[in-house]
Amino acid sequence: MNRSLEVIILAPFSDELVAKLSNVSPRLRIKALRASHSSDVPPDDWREAEILYTSQVLPSPEQSPNLRWIQFHWAGVDHAIDAPILTKPDLVATTMSGAAVP
Repeated sequence: MNRSLEVIILAPFSDELVAKLSNVSPRLRIKALRASHSSDVPPDDWREAEILYTSQVLPSPEQSPNLRWIQFHWAGVDHAIDAPILTKPDLVATTMSGAAVP
């Protein structure tokens, strides 16, 4: 049996869109949260997260030891370039390029 993938979405996605994403694969366990700061995300959610979709909010490496991929909602990520989480050796960070359609 394939193990689940823990995903946190910190972008303003509708419940309908989150449901569609959840239906892509039974392996996806998606939590869509509203957060302005990393402290707004429950510690257990940060700890379990493997994939993060975010506009700005980032955890520290200590908060998210299992995080493997960050997908930024925007192409411009100058605000995050010095974030300690981005120095995590096994982490991949990607950005949007141009306009994206949900």
